[in-house]
Amino acid sequence: MQTTDSSDGHDHAPGASARPSESPERLPGIRHLIAVGSGKGGVGKSTVSVNLAVFDSSVLHARDD
Repeated sequence: MQTTDSSDGHDHAPGASARPSESPERLPGIRHLIAVGSGKGGVGKSTVSVNLAVFDSSVLHARDD
C-alpha cells in the first residue's frame, strides 16, 4: 500500500520520509557507492555485485604496482 504525500506529488511507502536524511553516516575508506537493484528475483544482482567488487579490487591493486 502506498500513500500520496501532497508536499511533492510523489508516492511514498507508509512511514517513509519524502526528504533524504540530513547527513548520511560516512564509513572510513568508502569513497564511492554503486547500488545494484531490481524489483525481481533471479536476475543476477549478486553476480553483478561480486563481479564489480572483483573488478574494482583488481583495478585498485593494479594502481599500487
